Amino acid sequence: MRVVALVSVLAALALGVAQPAAASTVETDCANLATTLAAATTGETIVLSGMCAGTEGSFGLPEVAALTIEGAPSGVNGFDGTGAFGAALFSGSEGTDGLTLRNLTFKNYEGFQGAVWIKSTKSATHQFAFIGDRFLNNVDTNSNGGGLSMIVEEPKPSVCGFTGAGAPVTLTESVFTGNTDHSQAGGGAYLDLECAAGTISASVTNNVFTANKVAAGTEPLQGGGLWVGLGHEIIAVPFTLSQQGNLLEGNAVENTSTEARRVEGGGEFTDGGPVTSLDDRFIANSISGAKGSSFSSEGGGFASLDPGECSTTPGVSSTATNLIATGNSIGAPSGSGTGGEGGGIYVGCLPGKGGYHLTLLNSTITANSASGSGASAGLDGETNDTAVLENSIVTGNLGAPELGGFGAVDGEHLTASFSDVCALESSTSPFAGTGNICAAPALANAISGDVRETATSPTIDAGSNALAGSLATDAFGAPRITAGRAGDAAVVDIGASESAAVATPPRTRGTDPLSLSLAVRNRDGIALEGCDGRDLRDALLRGRERADLLGIGDAADDRDGSGQTRAPAGERLDQGSQADRDRRLSDLQRPQGGRLGDARSQAQRNGPQAAAALPPPSGTCPRHGEDVRPGRDHRDGAPHDPRRAPEAQALAAAVATPPRRPSRAVCAPAWRAARPA
Repeated sequence: MRVVALVSVLAALALGVAQPAAASTVETDCANLATTLAAATTGETIVLSGMCAGTEGSFGLPEVAALTIEGAPSGVNGFDGTGAFGAALFSGSEGTDGLTLRNLTFKNYEGFQGAVWIKSTKSATHQFAFIGDRFLNNVDTNSNGGGLSMIVEEPKPSVCGFTGAGAPVTLTESVFTGNTDHSQAGGGAYLDLECAAGTISASVTNNVFTANKVAAGTEPLQGGGLWVGLGHEIIAVPFTLSQQGNLLEGNAVENTSTEARRVEGGGEFTDGGPVTSLDDRFIANSISGAKGSSFSSEGGGFASLDPGECSTTPGVSSTATNLIATGNSIGAPSGSGTGGEGGGIYVGCLPGKGGYHLTLLNSTITANSASGSGASAGLDGETNDTAVLENSIVTGNLGAPELGGFGAVDGEHLTASFSDVCALESSTSPFAGTGNICAAPALANAISGDVRETATSPTIDAGSNALAGSLATDAFGAPRITAGRAGDAAVVDIGASESAAVATPPRTRGTDPLSLSLAVRNRDGIALEGCDGRDLRDALLRGRERADLLGIGDAADDRDGSGQTRAPAGERLDQGSQADRDRRLSDLQRPQGGRLGDARSQAQRNGPQAAAALPPPSGTCPRHGEDVRPGRDHRDGAPHDPRRAPEAQALAAAVATPPRRPSRAVCAPAWRAARPA
């Protein structure tokens, strides 16, 4: 069914004025898609319903400009390669002048062009956009790009293949999972931007690349998740790449040959121009180690080369802000192979050229690994390259020195300020520069990508606000330049994450809940300590959390001594009515019998001094000065709260002598604010 915007056309006819035909929208299904494509016109939008498979799973694109193919608003729509021969969508011999694919699924294709293979015309004027698409479990056997291959054709020798306005290629909010390339490059996606004159660019935003790989024996092997560059040409005019908010996790480049091959960029590889990166994450990507001295393995997480533009001075300048590179790795070399260069990040120009200049701002490179002679586990460049670290973490990488390259002597052309980076061959002295530290960053779970700071992180409030400039958020979207500890001034943290302190309300004697020296520990082992009664109550009643009350591991409902709170008679703390939950919480907090009664015994076991500090079983209520007796109410009718009695306060203090774990004074509200999404 064609739906055409008729109002302007009718108005033009009424005025006797000739107008171009309005772009139309056509709804179709798989059985009629071939006919719909053959009849498509410039600027048309085709809305597809259903999953096209088998003999209805492969379609050539028409030679019309600015075509859009999108999935219907409901259901899963797109293409299933099971039983299909050829790619789901592919360009003809003359190429395609602009194309948008939106909200489509491409899965299970295996062939010489992967799932989608697009080549521009020699002078395209319309953009290519891939928005909200999913590429799942596709295999390319003879081209590049397991899921998507996008080639902007170069009409040699004098112009770019794209002459329109804006970025010719945009990749937005799409998912690439389980795709494989058996040729050379781009396990998930391959974006080839060829240009012999002028400028060309690409935008890659908010995409997910997971478990894709390049597995082949030809050379070079690059970009397990994503490949962006200028083909394998050495071209003087670079492209520019802007990328933001992408996750590249668990991708790989594998050299399946027994011979030495150049292997680069487990998560992403770029070739041919400057890169601007914001909030990108490279986690647990990997590449094979070198199998001979002819070629090296570079960039377990991310690798960027520029052999063309590097022939000029000063070469290429790239900037990464809020970048996370953790858990990436380069395999051990074999034979005469040298060690991996840049387990986390590698950048470089050909030696003797203009040089690659990299700036890292508020970024974190940690828990990456490499091994072998000459290896570097964190960040690496060539001898004529330079690097600047500002408010960044490059430490805690494994198996080799943190840094390599950037000068004839490693680190000679690297400068750092207000960063957590150690001097070369030192684990205690900071790298030379203002505000630098050399310390374990104490992150939540760096190897899995959670680089949020813990309460003991030395990077909290240790950066430079001047260097952070107008940076508004961290890599997780939290506000930048905040006070990381109560009472501190608002100072930016070092690294990709920002820690925010939670203000503690003023305490008034007689009106504030008892401040217990307790620790609440969630199932991930995050300690919540120094919490008052309200914080404790909130944490205990959360079904996902387990409480660990310091020094009260021998209570009647915790006989195994593990320190993990259990409700009586197998009850969960978060089950039942509000009254039931209040009762169970009261059982945990009452001063005689139950947990605090057992706490008296624990305090006595802590030694004579602790036992001597205990008051008699009765005391004076700080509210009215009345004698404390079980079950007694105050004169004004208000029930007595035993949690406020000096008996309970002294018990709690005695129980915490000596403490089983160090107190970090981080209460439940601070934990909730910092918990990973």
